[in-house]
Amino acid sequence: MVGQCTRIYSIYDAASLYTFILLDAKQMKIPSDKLVEAMCAHAQAWRAKFALVEEANHARDLIRDLKVKAQGHTIVKGVPHRNHSKEDRLLQVLYAINAGQVRLLEGEKSLHLLLHQLRQFPNGKHDDLVDSFTQALHVLPRLGSGKAVWRIS
Repeated sequence: MVGQCTRIYSIYDAASLYTFILLDAKQMKIPSDKLVEAMCAHAQAWRAKFALVEEANHARDLIRDLKVKAQGHTIVKGVPHRNHSKEDRLLQVLYAINAGQVRLLEGEKSLHLLLHQLRQFPNGKHDDLVDSFTQALHVLPRLGSGKAVWRIS
């Protein structure tokens, strides 16, 4: 199984605007039987407050297993895609990107793949990191600020 993850830290400022700091982004090839353990280990290493998983048919068991394994240390939430296309999901968060509310860690090499996919979108060969990134940005304002959020699809 291939997993895409983006780790984003959200900060809420006095002007009632969120700033999102993209910590890293990566794709991983992990056997299905090792995925839950790997996700929990990554979430714990980053002290993630939330782990967000796209509510796709194939992910229902994953969400359930993650909730059990996380034991409340990380809040596991399913994220519905509401049958919106990947392009529509990006358009829904473009305002935050254009308003300068999304920041990247300077020099973070893991972000190159995401930036490449963003530049190629929607005509590139790969776009899973773009989708993971946009869905995380869509959900984060409702979760509050604070600790890192780990998003995987």
